Amino acid sequence: MKVIAMVSCLGGSGRTTLTAALASAFARRGRPVLALDLDPADLLPTYLGATAPHDSGLHASLVDTSGATALNAIQNSDGIRILSVGNTAFPSAPAILREHPSRLRDILRRLGLQDDTVVLIDTPRQPSVYADQAQAAADLSVQLWRADVASYARLAATLPTPDRTLHLINQMDPTRRLQSDLHALLRARLGSQLLAPIHRDEALCESIAANQNPFEYAPRSRAIMDLEMLAERLLQALTSTVVPARVDA
Repeated sequence: MKVIAMVSCLGGSGRTTLTAALASAFARRGRPVLALDLDPADLLPTYLGATAPHDSGLHASLVDTSGATALNAIQNSDGIRILSVGNTAFPSAPAILREHPSRLRDILRRLGLQDDTVVLIDTPRQPSVYADQAQAAADLSVQLWRADVASYARLAATLPTPDRTLHLINQMDPTRRLQSDLHALLRARLGSQLLAPIHRDEALCESIAANQNPFEYAPRSRAIMDLEMLAERLLQALTSTVVPARVDA
């Protein structure tokens, strides 16, 4: 089992869209995939073309420290298993999760997943106890940015980044000079920890609206080709003995 947490301190960074798309990319490569939704918005099942009951889900297991709550994954037409976050209306949840920072990691270990399973975790905007749980459980975190001034400013404020973190610019438009300049600045700051960007492309959103696998909906779109390369790069990082190092300020 290898675990990837998709995280960002920015709203609208595309965490859920990219989590769903990467789940499809890994499934296309024959890997067993488990997609976990830790965002209270609970949109990941919908983005993967599935419907999950709201009254049960992963959140109940996170706050049940007895370990007695059962987990029931649903499966979409591509064979991707999905765990919805479910009902998050537990006022004591943040305190419980701060007190037990490895709750999610312990739950995943008990699932008995195959060694080659890729677990992808969608998270709410940081700071969040749910994002903290995801990163504590992850073999690799992908920190999402945009090629804009807000991202550059937030990056400077959040350095140094944790070990086992790679960075990704989403919705990149190279025809905009400011975005290209900011991409160059981010690349200079992050070096080899900055992944190749995902270019802005309406095909991803269109495939979700059409309830179709994006790799079948628009196989030649720029974003889909970017995602194919991203999936390969992440698999390499997960199997490498070289751990992505922290980036200092």
